Amino acid sequence: LNPASVTFYAIAGNLIEYLRRLILISNNVLNPLVSEMESKDDSQSIHNVLVQGAKLSMLLAIPIAAVYLTMGRQFISHWMGSEYAILSGDVLCVLAVGVVISTPQNTISSVLYGISKHNIIAKLRIIETISNLALSLALIQVFGIVGVALGTAIPQIVIMAIILPIMTIRVVGSSLRRFVQQAYVLPIAAAAPFAVGCFLVNAYWPANSLPGFMGQVMLLGPVHAVGTWFVALNSSEREFFKEYLRSRLRTRSEGNV
Repeated sequence: LNPASVTFYAIAGNLIEYLRRLILISNNVLNPLVSEMESKDDSQSIHNVLVQGAKLSMLLAIPIAAVYLTMGRQFISHWMGSEYAILSGDVLCVLAVGVVISTPQNTISSVLYGISKHNIIAKLRIIETISNLALSLALIQVFGIVGVALGTAIPQIVIMAIILPIMTIRVVGSSLRRFVQQAYVLPIAAAAPFAVGCFLVNAYWPANSLPGFMGQVMLLGPVHAVGTWFVALNSSEREFFKEYLRSRLRTRSEGNV
């Protein structure tokens, strides 16, 4: 395609890269943690890290992806200009779907590295890369720059969101049903009211400026927090966060004294 197409793709690609980095940073601690568990032959704890880490990663990624999907065009219009909103917004939606569905792969990768089974992720990455290139070259002829996004998202979903979890579950001996429920069903259900709110705000009360847009997203944030608290977190996880908040408040109050 012509060089101008790179700009449309790069706008969406940069937003997706910010999301990827956030998820990656949140999973960095898991690699050494799982290695320690592996040295102690603590398989049950490894299973818990796999499931809970994937769930927390999804809870972090889904609200951002929901904003991209429902309000992405509006954000790009305020950020870069209305001429970029439609095409870059379409690319952003396709890439966001691929990234959010494959989000648990970041936790899975950390677990596999921690138990020295990283050859699985390495082989699948090679297959994904080749598939990405082949599909992008084919679909760009039909869908233009959106075809490149589809060529990226389709292998990502099939290989990293379907094949990789199945292979990993077999290796660590965990339950696929439990993984799907915790990593996908609960986070998606928790984020559904937030996503609906974003859609309605974008449809009926679109912001007139970038600060107004950011204000709308911040006002909707508690909706996701409430959904996460009552739908996605179990009683022990809620107790953990309560204790964490109490300790932070005690530390702050002691510092003020």
